[in-house]
Amino acid sequence: MISILMETYDNLTVELAGSNLIEASAGTGKTFAIACLYLRLVVEQGLLPENVLVVTFTEAATKELKTRVRERLCLFRDFSYGIGKGDEFSAALLNGANPWWPGREAALERVENAVRTFDCAAISTIHGFCSRALQENAFESGSLYDTELVPDQTPLIREIVDDFWRVNFFGDDAPLLATVLRKKWLHDEMLRFLRGKLANPDLEVMPLFDRDQEESLSRRCHALYDSLVASWHADRAELENILVTHKGLSRAKDKYRADMVPGLLAAMDSYLAVGNPFELFEGIEKFSSDFMES
Repeated sequence: MISILMETYDNLTVELAGSNLIEASAGTGKTFAIACLYLRLVVEQGLLPENVLVVTFTEAATKELKTRVRERLCLFRDFSYGIGKGDEFSAALLNGANPWWPGREAALERVENAVRTFDCAAISTIHGFCSRALQENAFESGSLYDTELVPDQTPLIREIVDDFWRVNFFGDDAPLLATVLRKKWLHDEMLRFLRGKLANPDLEVMPLFDRDQEESLSRRCHALYDSLVASWHADRAELENILVTHKGLSRAKDKYRADMVPGLLAAMDSYLAVGNPFELFEGIEKFSSDFMES
């Protein structure tokens, strides 16, 4: 059972052990609080900058955090030596306001060490920390030493879509181009589609075909298409008569309407005249399904 204790936050008295969730809205002093807690970790627990991990979201926030944390360490050091102006927090900490105070001499030594080694501070963006962790633990993580984490994947996604377009739609053999253009599955639409799928690491694209299977399916589609062309030429008139006059067909508006037939027949004529089995026209799937149900 997990119990949650809600209390008013205080930079000076909050315990540094365990897990603490601090809720704060914009402009309430989050950066100031982080700098104060950082100073306490150095003074009270003797941690060096390389032992304290601070992560945030943006490069700008990281830069500000580094500046503010170092300023806080220097301010406390100078104030302790009486050569600088402190603030209420530094004064209270220096006077031993909480039970974790290690004493003036130990506190000053720890802060001096922290300032000298601050270049080793582990303050970074989330993706920067992840990149560093992967590089420093390449064998354990199974990653490459030159692994690069990309915070903005848009250029990479655009490159993938560009390559897909060039491979599938720029050559002489592009049987799906007409369908793609008609349905407006254009570059930007594919970009949005791909970006929406990247958040699912377990996504599997089905079906998966190798090159030989694709060629076999293509040959089968063309053979069936040729058979359909022959049947259409032989039986078109009879089929049109059935669709228009047969009393066994449902005339429900949401299933089948006779006024749709001329347009669909004309579209079928055009489809079979093109010679491309993959250039399906709008309505053919719904019409076929409704007709079979009737």
